[in-house]
Amino acid sequence: MSFLRLYLKYDGSVQRVAQETFVHRNTINYQLAKIKKILGNSLKTFEERFKIILAFEVRDVL
Repeated sequence: MSFLRLYLKYDGSVQRVAQETFVHRNTINYQLAKIKKILGNSLKTFEERFKIILAFEVRDVL
């Protein structure tokens, strides 16, 4: 599972993603910063996160 998907699953908890993936928090933060830059999205509001969650769900169905 991707860092972004886990980050959204655990409601933005970097610590929980780090525990789940056995990766250091700094690595998670670095990867998320790159993802946010690519998306042009800060993922701070519910609406921003919801769009990404919905996209993952649609991809799973297809």
